[in-house]
Amino acid sequence: MGPMAWPTDWDERVGERGCVMCREGRPERIPHGVRVYSGPVVDAYLSSRAAQRGYVVATFRGRHVNDLTELSGDELLAFWSEITRISEAMQQHFQPRKMNYEVLGNQMPHLHVHVTARYADGDVAPGQPMGVDRDIEIPAEVVEADRAALTAMLRG
Repeated sequence: MGPMAWPTDWDERVGERGCVMCREGRPERIPHGVRVYSGPVVDAYLSSRAAQRGYVVATFRGRHVNDLTELSGDELLAFWSEITRISEAMQQHFQPRKMNYEVLGNQMPHLHVHVTARYADGDVAPGQPMGVDRDIEIPAEVVEADRAALTAMLRG
């Protein structure tokens, strides 16, 4: 894989009409994940391709925004409240040493958070930020078991 670069169609992606996350709506599945949570303003997807087990992408679904600074106070509170709820379920299920939260958007300029469980044993980058290689296929049976557990915890 070569060096990362800004997408050549960045200006199109920034707007709502060019936003992949807006166009997809609120599906049960995205290309590399399955929904484990659907709340008032957040959808969370457990990834089947990750650096390690316990990786969720939580997408703001209230409207199209690129950055936290575009949210109203009420939207910001709702967004982080739902992220916290998702993280609590992940902590209970995966039993990590630490949870990491990344708000990036350098390739996909729609507000979303990468929520990653970090482990005492077996972590791919112990004590360090997660690297860019997040393309390891998680076995389908592991993803399904994790999906079932997280969905049950986040229901209601």
